[in-house]
Amino acid sequence: MFHAVTQPLRAAQRFGRNSLETARTLITGKSAVTGTAPQSFVRNEDGNIAIIFALTAAVSCFMVGGAVDIGRAYSVRTKMQNALDAASLAAASAYINDPAHNETNALAIATKFFNASMTGVTGATMTTSPINASTQTVRLTAQASVQTPFLKAASAVTLVASTFDFSSITMTATSVTSATQSQTGGSNDVEMVMMLDTTGSMGWDSGDGTSKISALRTAATNFVNILIPDAGVPHVKIGIVPFAPQVAVSDSLAQTLTGQPLTKTVTLASTCGSYNTTCAAYRNNGSCRTWNTLPNTCTGYLSRCMIDRSGTEAQTETSPLSGGTAFLPAQWASDLATATTCTPSQQVMPLTTSKSTLTGMISTLTANGSTSGALGTAWAWYMLSPTWNQNSIFTGSQAPVAYNTPKLKKIAVLMTDGEYNCAASDVNGNCTNTDTAANNLRAVALCNGMKAKGIEVYTIGFKLDVQVAIDTLSSCATDADHFFQATDAAALDAAFKAIAYRSVPLHVME
Repeated sequence: MFHAVTQPLRAAQRFGRNSLETARTLITGKSAVTGTAPQSFVRNEDGNIAIIFALTAAVSCFMVGGAVDIGRAYSVRTKMQNALDAASLAAASAYINDPAHNETNALAIATKFFNASMTGVTGATMTTSPINASTQTVRLTAQASVQTPFLKAASAVTLVASTFDFSSITMTATSVTSATQSQTGGSNDVEMVMMLDTTGSMGWDSGDGTSKISALRTAATNFVNILIPDAGVPHVKIGIVPFAPQVAVSDSLAQTLTGQPLTKTVTLASTCGSYNTTCAAYRNNGSCRTWNTLPNTCTGYLSRCMIDRSGTEAQTETSPLSGGTAFLPAQWASDLATATTCTPSQQVMPLTTSKSTLTGMISTLTANGSTSGALGTAWAWYMLSPTWNQNSIFTGSQAPVAYNTPKLKKIAVLMTDGEYNCAASDVNGNCTNTDTAANNLRAVALCNGMKAKGIEVYTIGFKLDVQVAIDTLSSCATDADHFFQATDAAALDAAFKAIAYRSVPLHVME
């Protein structure tokens, strides 16, 4: 019995001594028996890799996690910038198209757009600034706090945790939208032609002590100043058609449009006079009461004063260089002074971006003559028509581009103060066709032709007191919102400004 008990005890004692020696060796690196490190233990380096991997894995986790946090933050900023741009564009459009220019309503629309676009993003707020009324500029700012759990965890186990707060990142964005400022490097987005009434009635009082023509000069100048900036690349080209019984053009344009030289030998009674041939009727005393006459032959001077087309092309944009009846009517004067003296005297100005050229011409407008409104309407179309940019009619920067060009609008602004009471005139500007009804119908037909080509038509009636004139302009306009009735100089200026702000493209500047 004793032997059976003592054997297990001794075995346990030996096991205990061996375990202690093994533990001592692991701690000190030396054998408890020999006092030296076992060679097999010294040569074993397998654990180093595990330690290095553990350390680098932790750093890698923090780096990947931080990248995820930062990526999320910039994703929120991108979304916020897009939302802010949409909000500023909406506010600017609302402000410009509101005749009252209600700033509160415009900024409320901006807030609505921003909040709708930022659905699902917490902590994003937008701040508005007062709208700049003179430049129609809207400025908005926004910020959002984005939680960063990985960066927070990383900072918690480093010394920076007590110095910097990595629990979130604040992202900011700004958007500035303007209708009147240019965008450097941009392109022209609008081709616009103003038809301006310079007839005799424009010399009458405008309702505030100044003449209507003076009020027009002020309003048209303000219109140009809004649309064409002093610096940078403008987004608008503007042309001007001053009209009365005639439309004046340059020497070269007169030749191109009529297919005639500046001078030639003509046999025309209206130009050269006539001579008597035989007696057609006698008096009782035998003297001749009425003579048969024939026109004299003389040098005729081509008139630079264009009149209405007739025939099949009277209501079309057909290029004069199509030949035949497409040419504009040629009239001949017996002297150069008559040939170059038109009513109005200011020549049409094809599309240009030169503010000084446009405002300089506007400043010279005077009032005289009858109202060939269909003629003015036709010329507004001609200067916007791509069919007129061929064969040296309008070329280079003056040439209108093709219809339906992407991101480009064509706009006609037709302004008059009365009914269209003249449909044709002689070389001296005297009206020879006073069929008002036919002239107004032709004007509407020309407007319908423009609208069918995608041209936006605005009309402005200045102190109109005849229903047929109101009906003509109302029918010509693209819709009711494109027809303005101005009762005085201030209302005329407001109408031109409203059209300018509606027409110009909105641009996000920042």
